[in-house]
Amino acid sequence: MKYRKKVDVELLDRIFQELPAKTGSRIKYTALYPEKRVEKIKESLNLLEHALLIQRVRSTSAQGIPLGASASDKIFKTIFVDIGLMQHICGIPPSLVLNQKKLLDVYQGALAEQFVGQELLLHGGSENDKLYYWNRMKKSSSAEIDFVIVREGEIYPVEVKSGRPGRFKSLHIFLEEHSHSPQGIVLNTGNVRLEKEYRLKFMPLYTTLQFE
Repeated sequence: MKYRKKVDVELLDRIFQELPAKTGSRIKYTALYPEKRVEKIKESLNLLEHALLIQRVRSTSAQGIPLGASASDKIFKTIFVDIGLMQHICGIPPSLVLNQKKLLDVYQGALAEQFVGQELLLHGGSENDKLYYWNRMKKSSSAEIDFVIVREGEIYPVEVKSGRPGRFKSLHIFLEEHSHSPQGIVLNTGNVRLEKEYRLKFMPLYTTLQFE
């Protein structure tokens, strides 16, 4: 109880309720609680992360390993502690998920990204039990990859979405700018297949990531 006065309970609760709906989106401090100071918002986020209720997914340039060496503390997304709790807080009824044939179509794909984030963390994260993603902010050609992971010393971009091989613009940009990356991974509701022309491997959402 002696630490109670140091914690802004109202702010902490507000952020806890806001973050599930922002899964897959870049977090802006002021958008979480405009009336509060940024320093206080940062403190609450740090507390939630230390309590393992959220996991920050930091932006990295992915030009080499470790990914964390080029990661940003200012540009990040978050993954919530549990997909079921995320659904509850966001007001997503179980029937909506059960009746939907494709998880990628639920909540604009955020539920699928949450699922993949949890599975990645279960298998060591992107790298060293941490999660990273790639974000290039250019006015003429912005691009973003949901996750970037390291496996057996190799860097792989991972997208959670459906579509034809030629339409994954961000993956194509990443692979063009990161020639050291063997291939891109697309997690969707289809079967395993290789698209060598595009350096892409398609895999079902529920599979453990394999890169042979």
